[in-house]
Amino acid sequence: MIHNKQKYSLIISAAAMCLLFVILIPVLSDELKSEDWYYRQTQDALSAENYTQALSLLEQAKALYPDTTLFNIMLADLYYRKELYSNALTEYQEAETKIPADTYILNQIAFCYGLLNQEEEALTYYEKVLALDPADVETIDWMGWVYQKIYQLKNAEELLLKAIERFGLQGRLAGTLASVYADLYEYEKAKYYYQEAIKLSLADNAPGSAAIYYYNLSIIEKIFYNYAAAFTAAQNAIDLQERASGRRMKGSLLHMQMDFQGAKREYENAAFYDDAPYSKINLAELDKDFGNLLTARERITAILDQRDLSWMLYYSTNTNEYYERLYKLAAEIYTGLAQLEWHTPRAGLIEEVGGIIQSIIYRIQAWYYKEKYKLAAINTGRAYLEADNHLNGYLELMEANTDYKDVALKYCLRAKNIETLLIPKAIPSYTLLQGLILSSPDLLEQALTLLDSYWQKDKICHGLQNLIPFLEQQGKIKKRRLALNRLYGINPGGLIQYGLGLPVELFLEIDDSSIEKQARAHFINMLKKAGSELAKDDENTGFQYQLYIKWDINRQFSFQLIDKATNKLVRSGILTSKQDSLQAQCADLSRRMLFEYIYREK
Repeated sequence: MIHNKQKYSLIISAAAMCLLFVILIPVLSDELKSEDWYYRQTQDALSAENYTQALSLLEQAKALYPDTTLFNIMLADLYYRKELYSNALTEYQEAETKIPADTYILNQIAFCYGLLNQEEEALTYYEKVLALDPADVETIDWMGWVYQKIYQLKNAEELLLKAIERFGLQGRLAGTLASVYADLYEYEKAKYYYQEAIKLSLADNAPGSAAIYYYNLSIIEKIFYNYAAAFTAAQNAIDLQERASGRRMKGSLLHMQMDFQGAKREYENAAFYDDAPYSKINLAELDKDFGNLLTARERITAILDQRDLSWMLYYSTNTNEYYERLYKLAAEIYTGLAQLEWHTPRAGLIEEVGGIIQSIIYRIQAWYYKEKYKLAAINTGRAYLEADNHLNGYLELMEANTDYKDVALKYCLRAKNIETLLIPKAIPSYTLLQGLILSSPDLLEQALTLLDSYWQKDKICHGLQNLIPFLEQQGKIKKRRLALNRLYGINPGGLIQYGLGLPVELFLEIDDSSIEKQARAHFINMLKKAGSELAKDDENTGFQYQLYIKWDINRQFSFQLIDKATNKLVRSGILTSKQDSLQAQCADLSRRMLFEYIYREK
């Protein structure tokens, strides 16, 4: 007979044995599972897109079979597909310690480094691949591409020419070599190899590749001021395959013509296909140029918040150049916003003080981004010079030193001596640059007569925006009015953000006699605050535009802006004033009329 104490002891022992058995079942089970079982189970999980289960299985398999490379590679490939490139790199490198001479592993490590924008490390691994397989043309092409990204253009040229000599002219090699020659400003060679890359791609039934090469051809045509040829090449790219790149280039050429709607349409189409933020940057630049500054600020803020830069592997740029462009754009947006706040019609002292404070905040933000831009431009310029790319190096250093006229002019003239020898069509652009650096109205006016009035309207706007303040300082008021009229005709959004206003003949009709005198004074003061010069009875020379305002007895506000030169209606609108003080109503109506209609692109 078993005593109770013994009975309980046996029960506890039995329970402990059962618990131990339950705990050991998975371990014993895992020990019985083969490598093949883990491989098959992982493949099933991947096929079902159950990535969590696949990850768990691979981690278990790695622990059970630490000498097996298969599970490192499968895990690395999974991370790679999910764009976790740092994790993928760790696994590929662990696999490399087990099989150091596997070209797949080495190539994947190189890709991971490239996607992480560590180009020097990527080159090291491409060299390892070629040491094992000197006939790997694809790796040679990638290596040439990476050389180009870090400005080692001569190394890229030498590598690619040797490959072409050994393996014959292939589409990829021709396309990459053409890009190298484009960066070296060797137009004829670049164009030749792009055309060969297009022919070879079409012969291989690869229209997507041909479309890329047409896009790249459009870039070199644009660089050499052959804008019509660039437009044709961009359209050819689009016709072959709908891609972001062709649309972006077409949009940029329309942007140069200051065709807001056309450029916006192309940039938005590009954004549907763009895996990089370039189309968004283009849209931010377009909004900035045409005065949609708040929208531009939203766009640039979102782009700056984006941290994944892996897309950069496939573009001939690097992180420093990328952020340089963003910082410059942000500085210009905040500078424009500061001017907008300063010239916004307001009611009362409190509103005025608030506007002044906000303008100061925007100026500080503009300064911050300008300083970051200058630092990035210095780094880019030095990198170009170290790689013997003097033209781009001088241009970058010129941009970085615009606050120091002598230094900026020195680099401008050095760049001019190189580029205008290669591209005589560049002379008007350098005349404009010198005018901007030297604050020379004579050079700016000269540039405005030389620039292409069809393709270079963007530069004409920039020249006018900088010329107009000098004309005012010189007392050339009539010439200033004509310049403002010309600027407004090209880009209605290009005035206020530079502190400029359209000169107008004002016809103001206020039906309520009880407020007529005071309201008239408010509207006149607010238009002047926004930068407009108003024609006097004895002087209307140069006043091309007439502004008709009517405020009826029911406080319905209507306006028309007429171009006297063509007798056409330019802008019109009907607004209803809010119930507030008279000054507040006048300020609200003036702001909406100016910023929602007159100074906004349709």
